[in-house]
Parts: sequence; C-alpha cells; structure tokens
Amino acid sequence: ADFAADLRRYLNDEPVVALPATVTYRVRKFVRRHRGGVLVTVLTVIALLTSTAVTAWQAAEARRQRDAALYHQQRVQATNEFLGLLFSYVGPDGEPLSLIELLDRGVEMVDLSRGVEDEFLASTLLDLSTFYAVLGAKNKRAELIERSTAIAREHGDDELLALILCNQARDMVDVDREAAQAVYEEGEALLGQIRTRGRGPRVACHRAHGLLLAEQGDPEGAIGAYQQALDELAASPVNPIGARASLLNDIGEQYFNTDRPAEALAVLEEALEIKERTGRGDLVQAIIERFNIAAVMSRMGEIADAAEDQAEGLRRLESAGRPVLGASGHYANSLLRLARYDDALELFTRERDAAEESGNVRWVNSNEMQIGRTLVRMGRDDEAEAHLARAESEFQRSPERHARMLNMIALARADSLLNRGDAAAAAETVGAILSDLGYPDQHDSPGLSAALWTAARVAVTVGDFAAAEEFADGSYAIVAAQARDETRSADVGQALYLRGRARLEQGRMAEARADLERAVLSLTNGFGADHPETVAARELLERN
Repeated sequence: ADFAADLRRYLNDEPVVALPATVTYRVRKFVRRHRGGVLVTVLTVIALLTSTAVTAWQAAEARRQRDAALYHQQRVQATNEFLGLLFSYVGPDGEPLSLIELLDRGVEMVDLSRGVEDEFLASTLLDLSTFYAVLGAKNKRAELIERSTAIAREHGDDELLALILCNQARDMVDVDREAAQAVYEEGEALLGQIRTRGRGPRVACHRAHGLLLAEQGDPEGAIGAYQQALDELAASPVNPIGARASLLNDIGEQYFNTDRPAEALAVLEEALEIKERTGRGDLVQAIIERFNIAAVMSRMGEIADAAEDQAEGLRRLESAGRPVLGASGHYANSLLRLARYDDALELFTRERDAAEESGNVRWVNSNEMQIGRTLVRMGRDDEAEAHLARAESEFQRSPERHARMLNMIALARADSLLNRGDAAAAAETVGAILSDLGYPDQHDSPGLSAALWTAARVAVTVGDFAAAEEFADGSYAIVAAQARDETRSADVGQALYLRGRARLEQGRMAEARADLERAVLSLTNGFGADHPETVAARELLERN
C-alpha cells in the first residue's frame, strides 16, 4: 500500500515517502507541480528587483544632477557677485579703469577673500586668468593658474583641478612641450577616476590634447581631438556659446596652418555668426574672430580687403583701450604684402615688445621672424639676419610644429641672397626647401606655393626660364585652388606674372600676354593699382 502510494505521489510530482524529505527535494517537486505559477512568480520578482534597481539608479542620478546644478548655480552666483563688485570700481578722480587695471583689481579682491568659499575663489581665479589670456598677458595668466591649482589641491576638488591642469597644459605648450604633456596627462588621469559634475573639464582636456597633437605635427589628430570636445559640448545640457566658438577657432587654425583656407573660413564664419546671433558681435572675442577671418582672406590672396578689415578691427580695439596681442601682427603682415614696409616694421616691433613684456613666447618669436622678413624686403639684410636667427633658434625647439615658420625663414634668406647678388646660393637654398616639402612628388605640402614662387623668381634671375615657368605654374595651381575668386587673388596674380615673364623670354608671346593680362587684373584687385608688382606687370604688358 505504501509502495502504491509512493507511485501515485511520483506520478503527481509529489515527494515520495521512501526518500529523505530534504528541503531541496521538496522544493524541486513543488516546482515541477507548479511550473507556470513559479515562472510567473520568478519573472515578477525579477521585474520588481529590476524596477527597484532602476529607481535607485534614477534617484542617484537625480541627486547627482541636482548636486551639479547646485554647484553650477553657486559658482554662477559667486561669479556674478564678484563681477558686480568688480565693475563698481572706479579709477582715480572718477576716471574709468582700463581692462587690465580692472582685472588687477579683481585679483586684489580675490586675495582679500581667502578663507571664504575658497572653492569658488579658485574657479574665479581661473576665469580671471582667461581674460588675461585674451589680452595676451601670459605672465599674469600663469600666476593665476598656479594659485587656482594650489587652492583646488588644498580642497581636494579633483574636477576643478583637472579643468585647471588642462588649461595650464595649453599655456605651457609653447614653452615646454614635455612638461605640458605631463600636466595634461595628470588632468586626464583625474577625469578617469571621478564622475564629473559637468563636461567643462573634459572639453578643456580635449583642447589640450588637440594642441599637443598639433605641436607634434599631427593636425588631423588635433582636429579629431577638437571634434571630441565639440561632441562633449553637444551632449551637455549646459552648452556654453563661447566654448563652441573657441573650439571652432581651434579647428580653423589647423585648417589655416595646413593651407585649407576654404574650410578654415567656413568654421571661423560659423564662430562669428554664433557671437553675432547672441548679441556678442561687439565683444573683443568677436573682433578677434574678424581678424582671423581676415587672415584667411589674406591666405586666399585678398590682401587689400584683408588689410582694410584688420585696420578697422585694430582701430576699434585701440579706441576701447583693449589692445590684443596678435591683432597688430596680422595687420602688419598684410602691410608687408602691400609693400608698406615702414608701417609693417613699426607694428611688428611694437607687437614684439608687447609680447616680451607679457611673457608670450609664441608672439615674440613670430614677430622676430616677421621683423627679419620685413628688413630683407627693405634691403637691410645684415640687420635682418639677427632677427631671423633668433626666431629660428626658438622654432627649432619644436621643428614639427614650426616647420612652416622655419621654411619662411629659409625663404627670407633666399631673398636676402638675391639682394646680395648670389643667385646660385639662393637657388640652392630654395632647392633644399622644395626637397623638404616633398616636391615634385608632393603638391599639397603647407607652404609649397610660396616656395615655388620664390624658386620661380630665382630661376628668372639666373635665366633658367623653362624652370621658372614650371615653378610658377606649380605655384599658380596651388593658389588658384585656394582662392575664392582668381581675379581677386594677389597670389594668383604674382604666379601668373612670373609665368608670363618666363613665357615671354621663351618667345611665346600669345601665352605670355594672356598670363600678363590676367595677372594685372588679379594684382590690381588683390594688392591695389599702385602696388609695385601691379605696376611692373602692367608696364610689361604694355611693352609687349
């Protein structure tokens, strides 16, 4: 009877008496008898646990976002209060303070506030340092960055510290690339260990990485890093307008340095449009955007138009008492192209002196090179060499990044050799530059058009007109592709003028006249009717 009962129990998936009634055994039998109910119950429990976990995660995320919003609200409140106090300052006898004087007063206020909301004082110092950077006062900026770093370390604010370190790394690139790399890596490592309250530190570190890649001669990598920063901004609920415009400027600079002016112009015009659309068209940064756009126009050969825009921008900056390093230098470069050598030399020298005073090594070296180039054009070759040598020694510290600058110095020396009547040495110098640029196998190296144009001038001087035509034709192909309008590009005009001269010397009158007619039009629009090269092209055309 017991055996029969166990058989019935077995067939009904019930525990049998013949086996020990362990908990595992009884549970297994229960599950077999109630498969559907157990499955529903298990799924319900899983759903409840999942829902609980999601709810807990959402609550934690909500707390994190609330904390981030509170942090940013407190920072904005502290900044607004600080700026309100700062702009209440007046100068002696009620006279308005200059921007630099106002910033100096701000630093004094921070010094007096130590011990009260130090976390926000550190971020305020960082904000002030940014204003100094816009004005080119790198010494002041570096001092404030160091102080904000110390406060962030003292308070253990790793997010703020990462933001400061990546800003600091960008500033250090021109002075010590290895040290800048180390500072950037520390900032990046901090970001890998924390959940940030905002995307600002990640944007700053992507920008630092981009600049370091550019310094190493990797412009495409730099553009990629800047694009990552733009993606961070796009994903952020707080999308600072100024930050996007700054990144577009960074990208534009890389396009400009790699002779891609059309792409540079597109991103720079977008950056300016952002500022104008948001009512910031009259700010210093917007004026700088226009200077950058004018520099691209100059690269496209529209020298006279660029100079006009730069002169107006410089007038506005100076009338507002806000000189910005680089502004006069851009304008001076246009004046150099326009053969206004005395004016260019004065501005380059003024820029160089201001850069030395502010500790801006990059602009010191750039202006030393430009002073040397200007002196060569003026025939003052001995004076020029001292400036070219000083700039060259500094650029050699980072030859990958400054390859274009080093080639410009070498081309200036080739011009100097022509001035001295040593065309053979000039030809050797230009030949070495063309070889470095990969010519004739490569035709897209940055700076190649200028090297080919100089090579054509040297070839004309030594009487090798076939080579002159080849070099001028190569230069024309590059600058014509870069120009928005060939008839407005002085660069196109210069190349056509040299090609026309070379063809004329080879007896190909019809082709020569066609080149010279086009050259006169392009030079007139690009340089002006009274420019020496425009006059020379017009007179050569009239004689033939």
